Amino acid sequence: MTDQFNMNQVIITFILLLINCTLSMADTIERKKLNFSVDPTKLMNGDIHHALVTASPSKFTSKFPDFADLDSLYFLDSSQTKIVISKSAYIIKKPAGFFDHQTVGSESFLAHYLGDQKLSKIAENDFLITVPGKESYTYKMRTYFDSDDISTLPNSKIVRAVTQIKKLDILSQSASSTIFRDFRDFSKYSVGGIQISSIIPLKENRTLIITYSITGVLSEFAKKAPLKKSFSEEIQAQKELIESFN
Repeated sequence: MTDQFNMNQVIITFILLLINCTLSMADTIERKKLNFSVDPTKLMNGDIHHALVTASPSKFTSKFPDFADLDSLYFLDSSQTKIVISKSAYIIKKPAGFFDHQTVGSESFLAHYLGDQKLSKIAENDFLITVPGKESYTYKMRTYFDSDDISTLPNSKIVRAVTQIKKLDILSQSASSTIFRDFRDFSKYSVGGIQISSIIPLKENRTLIITYSITGVLSEFAKKAPLKKSFSEEIQAQKELIESFN
């Protein structure tokens, strides 16, 4: 039972590119609906709102049809996985201009963001990630910045995914930029994942980040309760690491 719980904590790590750090004191509030409405005024004090659900591939399209276009890696076709879908929203104490191509795509930012995970560049925007420890594993991550860059890619699935999040949350339509990441070629635990973040300027030194993610986790590791607990904790870590990067 303990091993299973530890494995689920490992799984959520790469759902959100997550890392080890001291958690902030902000409250994390679980919303009942997956695609909850975001009210920035309720996040100004540092609170984080989030939701997470799981579904089998066979039920995913019928239960969450608006999210199907987020799958640019086609991992919904795998019958051995559970699909983990999440949404989170929080405000960063940085101006929207902080999130530019030079920063969010740089090795220094990604190394900070990934914490103890080892980052090796294998091509432009493409990295091999090694997670250390007893249950060590590897995966590859591609990262793209701004919808303008994404729209020029030959993969129309990526374009549809970014377009779809603007339909899922109206606030994303006012985003100054979009960060798209995909995770693939896992040595263990997963068949792939997608993460799309909308960077929305609010006022000086305050930026709203709304993130949707969809991940194909091997069924034996997709226990909902520990995933939810880890998800809540790791969003706090993610927020704090972004704010601590200089």
